Amino acid sequence: MNPSKTNENVKTDFWTFLKQVRDEISEVEKGLQFIDEVMRRNDDTPPPIVEMVTVLKNEKPVLFQSMKQRIQFQTNLKMIFELDMDYQTARERLL
Repeated sequence: MNPSKTNENVKTDFWTFLKQVRDEISEVEKGLQFIDEVMRRNDDTPPPIVEMVTVLKNEKPVLFQSMKQRIQFQTNLKMIFELDMDYQTARERLL
């Protein structure tokens, strides 16, 4: 398995997800399902999750906050939603 190709697929999947999902509370399940699928991939390299969470937080703030509230008692996911980095850097790494 080519790790860079795998991460390219994750990045493509993320941008597709971001275009299709609305910035609404009603989309929480779709958002959580996407994050869960990304985290469960059996790849040699970790997914760019910090970058994805940062972009989601900035581009879909209602969805991000709704997802964060929904998982407040799920420790593994809660930690992911606490991650943050510079927004522009995150976007560039995902392109």
